[in-house]
Amino acid sequence: MASSCPNCGRPTMRTSDWVCQWCGYPLLSGKYKKIDKTYAELQAEREAELGGSRHPAAPEPQPRAPEAREPEPVIDPADELPPAPEVEELTPPEPAPQPEPHPEPGPEPEPEPEPEPVAEAPAEDVMITPPPASREPATEPEAEAEPEPAPEPEPVPVPELEPTPTPEPEPEPVAQAPSVSLDDIKEGVTLTVDDLNALFGADQMGAHGRLTGLTVNLRGRVSKVFVRDHIDVRYMLLEALRGKGAWTVRCEFEKAGATKLSHIENGQDVQVRGTYDGFSKNIIFKNCQIA
Repeated sequence: MASSCPNCGRPTMRTSDWVCQWCGYPLLSGKYKKIDKTYAELQAEREAELGGSRHPAAPEPQPRAPEAREPEPVIDPADELPPAPEVEELTPPEPAPQPEPHPEPGPEPEPEPEPEPVAEAPAEDVMITPPPASREPATEPEAEAEPEPAPEPEPVPVPELEPTPTPEPEPEPVAQAPSVSLDDIKEGVTLTVDDLNALFGADQMGAHGRLTGLTVNLRGRVSKVFVRDHIDVRYMLLEALRGKGAWTVRCEFEKAGATKLSHIENGQDVQVRGTYDGFSKNIIFKNCQIA
């Protein structure tokens, strides 16, 4: 017996487009029989039959209320679909066997020497032939000569450093006993740089007070001459005649009295006339002239 449509209630079959053949209601259950026509094709056939018949077709029953519908079982559409064609598994082709490499031919054996034919001797004169000479034994290859070791590089001689000569310390100036006394100092007296070193070494302030304002003659050895006219500086340094004194004498010149300074050389003994002007680093005389 055909199953009824849940919509129209009539016994029905499922069309090829999965609907009721009478009302077109979707039928997804697998309990309905199949018909190889679509709902549109069946409708066209029914309309053709109704047009040719004398009696009108019976009215189609009205669909039942929704509450009277039977619950439609839910079926997976995949159950009704035709099974997918099986895909044949492709097996990879077996690799072609590779030919085995032929073994390399070894060295051919040396042919053995054939024995030399022995001439037959007459019966009365039998000769004994010596055995064939054996092959000479293979000579062993001469051992390669060991390479001679490379000669070691000769050490580079390091030049010996000459010791730096240590400068000899200069002897400290020795205070000499003055050859003149403070009482001998007066206007126009002649003094050497050695005398001034002795007087200042014995009584610095006494010699300063005695020489203040006096013009005297000085004798000494030239150690430096410095002339710079553009800055108005002209002087000459005198040192002791004997040994190394603690004091040097600075003789300052005016521009008019410095004309002879260009002819003075270091180490030369000179005599200068000048006026005492105090002391600081040197014993200073000003307004000096070369005698």
